[in-house]
Amino acid sequence: MPDMAVLEAMKRKAESLRQESERAKGALEVGLKRLKAEYDCPTLEAAQKKLDKLVAQEEKLSGELEAAVEDFRTKWKDVLGEE
Repeated sequence: MPDMAVLEAMKRKAESLRQESERAKGALEVGLKRLKAEYDCPTLEAAQKKLDKLVAQEEKLSGELEAAVEDFRTKWKDVLGEE
């Protein structure tokens, strides 16, 4: 049978883990409230879907911008002094 010192150490460890769990739950709750308030995403899954959509949109727009800049440079290369 474990002695009192071992039991006390186990009790302290269990209490520490409980407190850590409570802090994590609180942080998760705050994060979910922020996702809902700022991005209208009630769950992490909804936030991930929205993020994926926004990343795809950004990639598309970035490609369009690069093409437009290239067209501009080609059209105005004489005025810009580019070759």
